[in-house]
Amino acid sequence: MQQFNHNIISDSTFILNYLDGMNEEETKEVLTQFSDEQLQQAKKLLKKEYRSIFLSPFTFKWFWILLACVPLLPSTVKFAPEMLASIYADDLIMMMTSVLGTFAVVFLIFMGLMNFSIAKMRLDIEAINQLLKESRSRFKLIENEQFSRKYQYWKMKYNVKNQLTDYME
Repeated sequence: MQQFNHNIISDSTFILNYLDGMNEEETKEVLTQFSDEQLQQAKKLLKKEYRSIFLSPFTFKWFWILLACVPLLPSTVKFAPEMLASIYADDLIMMMTSVLGTFAVVFLIFMGLMNFSIAKMRLDIEAINQLLKESRSRFKLIENEQFSRKYQYWKMKYNVKNQLTDYME
């Protein structure tokens, strides 16, 4: 349980919300006031948040439309020659041209749909990327604080001196 600005906070989500709008030095200073358990809980919450943000594009309608069109390409390669073979059974060059033309048309439709879908999702994707960066930076701050604590612990345990001159007698 921590007390900041006369408010008693017992939830580790406070760590995540409190760090917004602070520079790195202030953040490091604040993180030293939390226990290891609170920092570990905050890391778990950040991992869960990062995972949900990372998987959020799968909820977009345009993503699923785009994904539904992916089987068109291999099916065109597989079935177009079979369909066109009956039409152009005698002329091999005409059949190959038709197969390539059919594949090109389906591929261009797929690319057009992909560009349209990406244009529809562009702002969402940029916002998600920004959220992922913020979440990762928060996670890194907490990891750095935990590393600093472990470093100080081992340094004190084995009585490692700060300066080289401290070893001179």
